[in-house]
Amino acid sequence: MIKESFVTDDDTNALMIVWPDIYREKIFWHGLLRIYYEIINIIISNGYFITLVHHKGANIIHDLSEIDHKLSNINDKYDKFISLYEYNYDDIWIRDYGPKTTKSGLSKFNFNGYGNKYLHKNDSFFFNDFIKKYSINNKDFFGEIVIEGGNIINSTRDYIFNKNPIVMHNSLSWLEIKEKIKLLFDKSSTSSVSAKLKISSGNVFSSSTNCRRVAPTSLPLLSSVRLFIYLYHVLKMKKPT
Repeated sequence: MIKESFVTDDDTNALMIVWPDIYREKIFWHGLLRIYYEIINIIISNGYFITLVHHKGANIIHDLSEIDHKLSNINDKYDKFISLYEYNYDDIWIRDYGPKTTKSGLSKFNFNGYGNKYLHKNDSFFFNDFIKKYSINNKDFFGEIVIEGGNIINSTRDYIFNKNPIVMHNSLSWLEIKEKIKLLFDKSSTSSVSAKLKISSGNVFSSSTNCRRVAPTSLPLLSSVRLFIYLYHVLKMKKPT
């Protein structure tokens, strides 16, 4: 049986970001804008592309003017690097509910708002809307199992699944979940490739483990607070065509 494989950073050339205008009335709004501007700056400066998800009626240029920033200061042809995508999302945790790129296309994640803790109706349908627009090969690998994208990290050799939150957000037993994951990803007994499934029992991964880099020389420029925003609001992917 051919095992599934998520792509690594070297296989990607784009990132998906959700514009944080749901926090417009918060005291940290302008600080958040500065963080997003710096992230966009790093991405474009390193030649990557961005799919920027936004609400209907959002005015990103106007928002950035509130902090005296312009996308044209990053690159006068910034629109060549940014594709706008309108969607009525509930929250900005795109790495958990957005599609994850695999060798064969896109993988869907069954998202339930972290165990129905948060509003998520629109976020749970984001995948269907995305593939409808771009017509990319896709598959629902996990079926009824709830697994947030942020609870999976991988290299070409290993797949690490964060056990505790996966169990907390599912009605299925861990045995059922584990067997399904092994069937999809554990290559250790079926392939000459030394790729193995690993389970972490921690509640969250560390920042250094979780980070999906833009470029190795750029990431250290981000402070720990900015790293938090980067980790949870950015999804690494291949540029849709």
